[in-house]
Amino acid sequence: MKSPSFSIVIPTFQRRELVSDALRALDNVDYDGPIEIIIVIDGSTDGTEAALGAIQCRHPKKLVVQRNTGRKDNTYSAFDVRLSKEFKLGKSTAIEPIVEVFNLFNSANILVPQTTNLIFNFDGTIRAGVGDPRQVQIGARLIW
Repeated sequence: MKSPSFSIVIPTFQRRELVSDALRALDNVDYDGPIEIIIVIDGSTDGTEAALGAIQCRHPKKLVVQRNTGRKDNTYSAFDVRLSKEFKLGKSTAIEPIVEVFNLFNSANILVPQTTNLIFNFDGTIRAGVGDPRQVQIGARLIW
């Protein structure tokens, strides 16, 4: 029976020595099936890309150099705000009114299953289409 192939993905940021050691260790793995090693370099400035490029491997190795911008490949964006202030009601008691607004500017966040994580509803269905509209949440916290 043929051994299955698999890929190993290693994300890294400013860890040149650590990820170089990991790559050398993975290259010494004795496995009959094909192994692919993918290293995602998140904008490191410590020479990680050059160091990993110089390491010879018997397994195919792919270096992906891309700075993490905190956004996905889709147009999802939202601006959330939380306002709260604690008011004393005595020596040891306080109340904190809270107002939270999600998606303040009511951005039309398109949920595309090919570029976003799947969103499962409580009834087991998968949601797609337009994301959540603007929502407001009001509450209070009693502290004692």
